[in-house]
Amino acid sequence: MGRAVLARAKKLVANKHEARLIEVLGPSNHAALLEMLAKLAREY
Repeated sequence: MGRAVLARAKKLVANKHEARLIEVLGPSNHAALLEMLAKLAREY
C-alpha cells in the first residue's frame, strides 16, 4: 500500500511539473524541448 501511495504521489508531482513547463514555455516550445532532450538522450 505504501508503494502505491508513493507511486501516485510521484505521478501527481510529475504532472504538476509538466503542466508548469507547458505554462511557461507554451505548447510548441515544450514540444521542441522534449524533442531536444530525446535527441540528447539518444546521443549520450
